[in-house]
Amino acid sequence: MNIWRIKTVIKKSSIHGQGRFALENCPMGSLVLIINGPVKTRKEAPKKFPITDELNIDCEDTHINHSTSNNLDLNGQIFFIANRDIKAGEELTMNYQQFASGKYLFD
Repeated sequence: MNIWRIKTVIKKSSIHGQGRFALENCPMGSLVLIINGPVKTRKEAPKKFPITDELNIDCEDTHINHSTSNNLDLNGQIFFIANRDIKAGEELTMNYQQFASGKYLFD
């Protein structure tokens, strides 16, 4: 199970389908999310969180959409940190190209 360090809610996104939104203000530099799950091959856990081009973390979906103006940055392999102040009500976003080259996430 993923570990969220701020309160969030999943709802309709203007970016794509559903997204995850902050329910509280989150200052820049704060730890927002820890991805948690067993490491498996891409074949064993397709469409899960990539940590290399061959391995994924088999974790629950984050519902965090891609944006090149992302407000979360990957720090290490499983930690997401606020790269700027995030206001309550704002959609959380990550740049998928920050991990595993982003190669197959856009297939």
